[in-house]
Amino acid sequence: ADEARRYRQAETLIDQQRPYAALSILDALVQEGSSKWEVHNDLATLHFQNGLAEQALRHMRRAVELDTSGIDALLNLGRMYLLSGIPGHALAALGEALQRRPGDATTRAVIRDAAIVIAHHDAPEEWIAASAQLLEADIARLRHDLDEIDAKT
Repeated sequence: ADEARRYRQAETLIDQQRPYAALSILDALVQEGSSKWEVHNDLATLHFQNGLAEQALRHMRRAVELDTSGIDALLNLGRMYLLSGIPGHALAALGEALQRRPGDATTRAVIRDAAIVIAHHDAPEEWIAASAQLLEADIARLRHDLDEIDAKT
């Protein structure tokens, strides 16, 4: 009950544009062993907004581990990877979200946006650590999956 109350308090602080106060509460909840994926998700988002990508990604990965059936944490992880310049990991997270909920319109829209961003990035050599062919294969596979889903709906 105390964890739920404190989490609601952190949400209220975020809504009131008081991220540092919310961060303090969320950090404390994590230190106390919170197993709520939402706590890690919100903490990751605040860290990311403050330029702490490594910490943000660590907490978002934990949110994904805790939210084994949902897609919100996966979508957020995919977005963070994309914004951090790690497109291969972004596509992997988004692909997993697509597998969990093939008909979800939000997932499909995020994947389409990610594919467009990756395909049109001005400096792919700065983004792609692995082979460009692997990235193109991932994009082609995701586009194929989306086409199949669109055909079914």
